[in-house]
Amino acid sequence: MLESASFDTVSVTVDGDVTTLTLDRPEKKNAINPAMIHEMQAEVFPRLEADARDPEGGTNVLVVTGAGDAFCAGMDLEEFFLENIDDPALMTELVRLNMEWFEALYRFPRATIAAVNGWCFGGGLALQCACDLAVAAEDARMGLSEVRWGILPAGGATYLPARTVGRRDFLEASLMGRDFDGTHAEEIRMVNEAVPAEALESEVAAWAEEVASLNPTTVQYAKEVFQHEEEGVFTFDAAVTYEIARNRQLRAVTSGEDVKALQAFSDKKFRPGVETYTDEDIEDYDD
Repeated sequence: MLESASFDTVSVTVDGDVTTLTLDRPEKKNAINPAMIHEMQAEVFPRLEADARDPEGGTNVLVVTGAGDAFCAGMDLEEFFLENIDDPALMTELVRLNMEWFEALYRFPRATIAAVNGWCFGGGLALQCACDLAVAAEDARMGLSEVRWGILPAGGATYLPARTVGRRDFLEASLMGRDFDGTHAEEIRMVNEAVPAEALESEVAAWAEEVASLNPTTVQYAKEVFQHEEEGVFTFDAAVTYEIARNRQLRAVTSGEDVKALQAFSDKKFRPGVETYTDEDIEDYDD
């Protein structure tokens, strides 16, 4: 079972089946430096993933946020770029390691929610878009400012945001380097919802509680099917065949929980679309 822990650049807090990962470099707006990359890749995510995949583990939802007044200001320009600019081999290795934990977050086997509490730029925006869901403070500031200092959004900062918002909105941010607040982020669907800063914690907790109430394996399969179809090249027929196959696999690993839920619905124990079935609803249908 995963336990709360503090590292040099991040902290992990466990509250029941919700785990919160907090980037903890508030003096640097939680910018990603080599130390954070190594901690995430070598220590933090292996522990998080092991707990999420363990049948006895506790993590059903992973919340990602930042300490202080920032979510993540992107890459640490001094420690990541300037200090390694003359060592291409080291820079390549750092980028590789950073992409490993970004992808680990993107493919995390449980639902993930970004709690965007403040500054969120460049690599931080990619980090936010690597999460499945996002709730932001209305006054949070986001953007892709790379063109304003001579580079292009890279390291996932093009791939992930471009798949989160529409073409026009992404290119406005990417080509012009414009920043925007949480309210605008909701309008362009960069985040699911924007709320007053003082309500962010409680709103994210409500989202996490709702997701955590669902069967985590079912949520995992739904997430994996979406990612596979988004990244693959499918005909409609092939996509439908794949979805059916995954549902059959899900039925096997959950001991036919979907059939039991259908039986519970037929017996009017809950209403799909309005309510979620509980363990008590389906316990009478065990073999």
